[in-house]
Amino acid sequence: MSQGEKILSDWQKVLELLAILEERIQSDQADKWTDAESIATQLDFAFKAFFEAYTDIPEDIASKIASEGIKVMSVMQALSTLALENRKELAHEIKGFLDQQKGVKAYKKV
Repeated sequence: MSQGEKILSDWQKVLELLAILEERIQSDQADKWTDAESIATQLDFAFKAFFEAYTDIPEDIASKIASEGIKVMSVMQALSTLALENRKELAHEIKGFLDQQKGVKAYKKV
């Protein structure tokens, strides 16, 4: 296997994690956020390991990797956008719970 083939093979492993993350983000599973955050962490380590291992990538290979950069960025943007929405929903639920608790405490004082 040539150096270029090795680089592309390792890059495909990173993209496989990205595809799994994209699938989790789009799923309707209740535990998708736990899975998505775990996979995002694995993906972060995979990106770092890849770019630390390959600091001098030949131009033709680098252009192939860069061409997939838009997909990488769109998945990561979707993750951050949906995670923010999820956190807003969670914050709203917590606020509702706390407001309800205040109402219960006020009722008990009466």
